[in-house]
Amino acid sequence: MLDCQLALMENAIARYTATGEIPRPLGTRHPSATPFEAFATSDGHLIVAAGNDALFAKLCVVLGLAEVAADPHFASNSLRTANVAALRPLIAGAMALHPSAHWMEALATAGVPSAPINTVADAIAQPQAQARTMLVEVPLANGQMARVAGNPMKISGFADPASRRPAPGLDQHRATVLADFAPGVQKTENTGG
Repeated sequence: MLDCQLALMENAIARYTATGEIPRPLGTRHPSATPFEAFATSDGHLIVAAGNDALFAKLCVVLGLAEVAADPHFASNSLRTANVAALRPLIAGAMALHPSAHWMEALATAGVPSAPINTVADAIAQPQAQARTMLVEVPLANGQMARVAGNPMKISGFADPASRRPAPGLDQHRATVLADFAPGVQKTENTGG
C-alpha cells in the first residue's frame, strides 16, 4: 500500500527532489496546472481540469468569463498558477450559479474535462464499477450478506466472481498455518469457532 501511495505522489516527489521545497496541502487543486480543481456548483461539486491555454479559453467562454481569458494575469498556465488567488474566486462565482448537471453538459460540449465528485453511493452505483465487480458480497457468520469493495486487480483468465468466501473463524485454520511453519505438525483443520 505504501508503494501505491508514493506512486500517486509523483508530482509532489518530483517537485521536492528538484527544488528541496516540501509541498504543502492544496486541497483539490493541482500544484502546477490551473485551473485544475474542485468547484462548488449550486447543488454539488465538480472537478474542472482546464490546465492548458486552449482549455482555459474554452472554460472562460462556457462560464461567461471571456474577458478573464484575455486578462494578461492569466495569459499562460504559469501565470494562472501564480495568480490562482485572484482567478479562483472568478471561476467559483460563475460555477455556483448553476447545478452540476448544467455544467457537466456545457463543459462536455465545449471539450473541457470535468467530472462530478461522487458520494460513495454514487461511486458504487456507476455502471463501470458494477462491470468491474468492484462491489462483492461476502457471507457473514449470522447468515446475512455483507457488501464490500472488490479486488481492483483483474487478470485475464482468472474469474472475478461477485461473491467471495466468508472470512475464516477464529482459529479455524490454525493447525494448517502452524504445520506450514513447523514440519511434522499434523495438518488438520479446526472446524470449531
